Amino acid sequence: MSDDGTALLRQFCSLLTGKHSNQQQAFDNPPFFAHIILNYRALPQFSTPTMLLEQGYAVDPDTPYRVRVLQAAVCGTGAIRVTNHKLIEPQRFKKASQQRSTRDLIHQSDLDQLDGCAYNVQRSGPASFTGTTEPGCRCIIHRNGVKTYLASSFELHKEGMVTLDRGHDPVTHERIWGSIAGEFKFLKTEDWSQEIPKHWWGR
Repeated sequence: MSDDGTALLRQFCSLLTGKHSNQQQAFDNPPFFAHIILNYRALPQFSTPTMLLEQGYAVDPDTPYRVRVLQAAVCGTGAIRVTNHKLIEPQRFKKASQQRSTRDLIHQSDLDQLDGCAYNVQRSGPASFTGTTEPGCRCIIHRNGVKTYLASSFELHKEGMVTLDRGHDPVTHERIWGSIAGEFKFLKTEDWSQEIPKHWWGR
């Protein structure tokens, strides 16, 4: 990886890694926005940038409704590609975002890559990035017995991130689920970038 690519990836991971909360948005407009917590933690046992995501409701922090492992790499175009994985046996890693000893048990053999669910990420400013799910409408999610594809985007910056996730019908492309009131706005309330290992950057 070039020095420029390393610096790009390092900045992206540093901005992402931490605890993000939309508490203010949820308090200001409770009919439309639940209070959500996003926990992104580095997994230093991996040789390349790999992060655990636990996403859940603030009222039930021990039972996240989305658990993913994200692996980031710089492409030949200079953009970042983030592949999305689920845990094959998620029950083995309950509360992993809160417990370092549990996170340390996660290895590549525990991951199942989700086809069509990668994010293409671009720098959008000196300290900001934007990302969208890869094209092709192949990130399939079944919700309430209905087959949909995920269309997701985010903006990441020093203060936090803005996200928008929606599910669409694979044939008609009609929105089936997701926010009707717009983007979720998260502030970074805890910074865990100090957990990122130096060996990810080749030193």
